[in-house]
Amino acid sequence: MRRGGVEQPAGGQVFVPLRQMPSYGLTLVVRTELPPAAVVSNLRQAVWSADKDAAIWDIRSVDELLADAAAARQFHFLVLSVFGFAALLLAAIGVFGLAHRSATNRARELGVRLALGATRPSLVRLVVWDGVRPAAVGSALGLAASCWLASLFTASLYGVSAADPVTALAVGSGALATTVVATLGAAWRITRTDPSAALRSL
Repeated sequence: MRRGGVEQPAGGQVFVPLRQMPSYGLTLVVRTELPPAAVVSNLRQAVWSADKDAAIWDIRSVDELLADAAAARQFHFLVLSVFGFAALLLAAIGVFGLAHRSATNRARELGVRLALGATRPSLVRLVVWDGVRPAAVGSALGLAASCWLASLFTASLYGVSAADPVTALAVGSGALATTVVATLGAAWRITRTDPSAALRSL
């Protein structure tokens, strides 16, 4: 049984007769296929038939008990999720802006390459690759850091693992996709310009 909380490992439990170890408070657990509210009246009558002076209180289903036990943690993780999503959104905006700006700054270089005979698809690939490379390194470092930080939350979790490869890969892929979209859009727009304009600006 999990006497110390749902996050604690289950331990052994010994049940002894009430007369051997009297207690002022008892817990009655009933398994039923009916809705909990439908058996409350019958439970009261069954208890009072054994002890008409017994006080009965705090009748709840197991689902309600588990929900109350996890309510505080769920709120904490909800707050962390909101801040995490906000941080992810800001990071995506920052990555997009930085990648787009970096590609735009290469407009003159790309114009010169076009004038010297480079093809537009090759220049787009060049710009996208130069933008994805640091993003891939940053994503790899971020995934490594997240795996280390996830171990700090292990004590607050139960029934699940702190390491979630699906989420980690989704976040890393999102950062890479944001970089690709930003650099691809900028590179494609730049390579549509007239190469002679870049040569005149030298």
